[in-house]
Amino acid sequence: MDSAIRAAPCFPPDIPGDAMKKKLLLLNIALVLIAAFIAYQIRQNYLESASRHQRMLEQRPRAVKAPPPTPPAHTPPVSPSQYAEVAQEMLFTPDRNPNVILDPVKPPPVKPVPPFPVAHGVILFGDLPPTIILSQKGKNDQKGYKVGDTVGAFTVASIDSTDVVFTWDGKEFKKPISELVDYSPPPETSSARKAVTAADAASRAADADEKSQPSQPAASLSPQDLQRPGQSMGRDFYACNPGDTSPVGTVVDGKVKRQASNPFSPGGKSCYWEASH
Repeated sequence: MDSAIRAAPCFPPDIPGDAMKKKLLLLNIALVLIAAFIAYQIRQNYLESASRHQRMLEQRPRAVKAPPPTPPAHTPPVSPSQYAEVAQEMLFTPDRNPNVILDPVKPPPVKPVPPFPVAHGVILFGDLPPTIILSQKGKNDQKGYKVGDTVGAFTVASIDSTDVVFTWDGKEFKKPISELVDYSPPPETSSARKAVTAADAASRAADADEKSQPSQPAASLSPQDLQRPGQSMGRDFYACNPGDTSPVGTVVDGKVKRQASNPFSPGGKSCYWEASH
């Protein structure tokens, strides 16, 4: 059976063998023609490419006339001032910088405030202008000072019962009077202390005698002298003589008669003379 199968033809039984051979022959011929056409096209392309390459190699380049060279732009000569910034900004040579750095201006030294005067008391009496008794530091020159007076380097600006205002160098200094009092004993010898004690005792005795005897100053003065300033009370102030009837505002020898309230005087008024400036 196997031999029968092997001997059986592979063509369909309805197609004759000659027809099949013809078709295969035609197919082979078509394939050969296609291959020949492809080979022809490849050769033609090769020949054309070779011809173009040969023509390109045979061509001689045309000489092109080069344009004349353009002259360079005019460059101005180098100036040293153009490099001034380079020299000034040189980090390693700061001395080349022409900007001189000046030393800072030192403020003027502050003037020290002179020592304040020493206070010895305040006089606030009636209509009299306030008066403070001062002396310069380290000096025994006690005087009464009013507003506007100068003591040492200071000027008295205002006075009240507790404070005094001084002006100096355009500045104001408000000082409590208690701070200006010098409580230290004055440097004096024993002989000077004895002399002061004796003088004080003599003064007290004289005051006692004066109080025990009736004062008669008016009897020793003429009517014209009664209308004149009396004894000095210190700091341009003078007492009125008993019996002085001159009106307030009278001017005698550069002194003006004034009147102040005084609860301890008869009538509640007391008079005094003040030197006019």
